[in-house]
Amino acid sequence: YEVQTGSIGEWYATLYEAVKRTNVVIEKLPAVEMDENLKNRYIAEARFIRALTYFSMTRAWGDLIKVTALNPDTDLPRSPASEIYDEIIFPDLLFAIQNLPEKSEYASDDLGRATKGAAKAILARVYLHKNDFTNVEKYTLEVINSGEYSLESNFADVFSEAGEHGLGSIFE
Repeated sequence: YEVQTGSIGEWYATLYEAVKRTNVVIEKLPAVEMDENLKNRYIAEARFIRALTYFSMTRAWGDLIKVTALNPDTDLPRSPASEIYDEIIFPDLLFAIQNLPEKSEYASDDLGRATKGAAKAILARVYLHKNDFTNVEKYTLEVINSGEYSLESNFADVFSEAGEHGLGSIFE
């Protein structure tokens, strides 16, 4: 089967390639000798990206093939979307929240990386799709009240180069 450029099949394959790459980090990085805090941050970033990817896929296709290992069985069945949420999206985002720094803790060279606030914002959006409005409010208010984000004084800056990584930027 040949995937055509610009097709839904190409998008699908690209998303699963992202899942594979995050699984490499999640599975292989624990054995690497390095600073433990940095290692946990890298794993949290990978889990954030995997959760975001699976969230995009479940919104698009519902039930999915769940791949959480580097060498999965080649005949994996589709898993219900609820299982994807419970076994990947929620645990990955909660791990990210516990192990990622706030936006203000990054050096300017690292702006744009996944943050605790970005993980909370995505988690709030996941809860919104699950109609769990109590948790939507909880995580949304945590982002709002964190002091990490605010509204730009000039709305035109939001969509300009001047607004890149600006006050209201949660994840770019």
